[in-house]
Amino acid sequence: FADKTSWGYRLVGRMDFLNAIGAIALKPRFAWQHDVSGVSPGPGGNFIEDRMALTVGVSAEYQNTWSADLSYTRYMGAGRHNLINDRDFVGANVKYSF
Repeated sequence: FADKTSWGYRLVGRMDFLNAIGAIALKPRFAWQHDVSGVSPGPGGNFIEDRMALTVGVSAEYQNTWSADLSYTRYMGAGRHNLINDRDFVGANVKYSF
């Protein structure tokens, strides 16, 4: 059931290391989500008390032409109320721009 008030916070960070390995730029990143208190109304479920998620990843770019990205997302907390608790995933892609 929805609470009168609910709140949480999100932290996101990224660093750029240009020419980290020769002409390859490395860009590590993270995102932390924490629903601290309360449950928001509606089907979206923007806040579910004690729900957390962590994403860590890194992208590599070569001469602004080739890039590759690898990331991992972990969902946790909120017990049986967190319907995506079992949906951790790894994402990867490679792209070429011209």
